[in-house]
Amino acid sequence: MPTLLVTLKTQAILLSLIIAFEVAAQAGSQPEHGTTIGSAPSGPPSKEPGHDGLSLRETSHRSGVWDGVDVDPETDRVYSLGSMAWSVEDQAWTGQLVCIDGVGKELSKAPISGKQQPPSSLRVARGAASDPVIVLYGRTTKYVYGFDTAGKSLWVNHTGYVNDVVCANPRGLADQEILVATSDQGVARYRLDGTALPNVESPCSYISRMTTVRAREGKCSVPVLKLPRRSLLIAGEGDKKPTEIQTKFDMVEIDAIGGSDGPAIVGLSYAPPLRMESIALTGKVNWDIVDRQVQSYVVSVAGSGSSQLVAVTFKDGSLRIYHALSGKLLYEARVGFWAH
Repeated sequence: MPTLLVTLKTQAILLSLIIAFEVAAQAGSQPEHGTTIGSAPSGPPSKEPGHDGLSLRETSHRSGVWDGVDVDPETDRVYSLGSMAWSVEDQAWTGQLVCIDGVGKELSKAPISGKQQPPSSLRVARGAASDPVIVLYGRTTKYVYGFDTAGKSLWVNHTGYVNDVVCANPRGLADQEILVATSDQGVARYRLDGTALPNVESPCSYISRMTTVRAREGKCSVPVLKLPRRSLLIAGEGDKKPTEIQTKFDMVEIDAIGGSDGPAIVGLSYAPPLRMESIALTGKVNWDIVDRQVQSYVVSVAGSGSSQLVAVTFKDGSLRIYHALSGKLLYEARVGFWAH
């Protein structure tokens, strides 16, 4: 993966748009592998019969300066880091952990602080308890923090240089595990109370990106690791051995999406023109496209298994949305400048 993306810190100014995606019609025919998207559309697709249409609707807006954001999958509450600051004099960071609901109502705001390297991103980890654990981290830093929703520090763990964090449940237990991908120590595993577990089995110590997929409906979610070469590693369910699958190009960003035959992984190139591939957990390529309309570098990708959408943001401030089952471009908008 390009060094620039590895070292890019998560210092995003979040405009806190919570966007609802609405698919107006079923997807068209599935393209053949290597499909190229040509000229750019003049505007949002029309909603004529038989034509794919998508509308973007802002459901809430909150002003402020924001860093990381994540959604609690059980309650749909949005947690975000706000007003993060570093004090040179005190050698400490401060900020706020803010929780809002889907219509923008503020449910809580708690002050948070720490003495180690400041975080810039967060993940919501779920367990048997009614309240989640909020996991804070910063890419290229070496610390991961656990907080409760009231802003109380639960634990601090020193790791390798952090590239990514996901929360998974590979054994189908009540509590998720916290998985930390690093540049030098593989993937570290922690319980929700911060207790260290054996690392995820991996053939290398450098892991750039991760996502999670459902391995058994309603039971398990397992991590998928982006390896340095053209391959993905799907961790085993329970004590099963991991599976390595090959990709057609070196993916820089990955996420889980819905596929016609079950869960799939979407991977993207970094530099234009955009190359994007959907690959099933068996290694079968569902589709791959080259979008020559794209003239900017990828910032992030987010897949939605329920609505079968793939949203991609770019450094020039554009947002493009594709259909997860076909790779067809549904919508393009320019909504601001994105940071990772």
